[in-house]
Amino acid sequence: MTELFTNYEEEFKKRIAILEKNDSVDSSDLNEIQELNDILEQMKMEAQNNKPLYKAKLRVYQTQLNQLKNQVSSDGNNNDTYPGDEDSIRRQRLLHNSERLQGSSQRLEDIHRTALETETMGADILQTLRSQRETMMRTRDAVSETDSYLDKASKTLKSMSRRFF
Repeated sequence: MTELFTNYEEEFKKRIAILEKNDSVDSSDLNEIQELNDILEQMKMEAQNNKPLYKAKLRVYQTQLNQLKNQVSSDGNNNDTYPGDEDSIRRQRLLHNSERLQGSSQRLEDIHRTALETETMGADILQTLRSQRETMMRTRDAVSETDSYLDKASKTLKSMSRRFF
């Protein structure tokens, strides 16, 4: 599994467990449900080109989320909303969206840092490979030179043995 998918999965499980612990899920949990939905969408993007195992897990998570949504909508039909609640809901959504934006920014910074580290490691590996290639070329040249000296020595020995016999 990809590390990012695993991180999203852990976050989803943790948040849904908290919501499921509550005896009743109501309209105050809408922001949390929206956040769960966003996490699920991120997981879908990560799993888009991967194995069916991811897709099976996503279906299970989607079912859990839909059950929570249904529970909220059925509970929401019984409650009347007051005009003053709309402003607090808007404020809550704004705060929630700001938190999500900060979290996304942090994830982007982490990804950027990881990319830079990977680039540095790649450059180091390329430098090492270049050095090893040069060593191998020098070794090949030395072996070739040694081979030519051996050929000359062999010819000299043959010539000497012909003169001796």
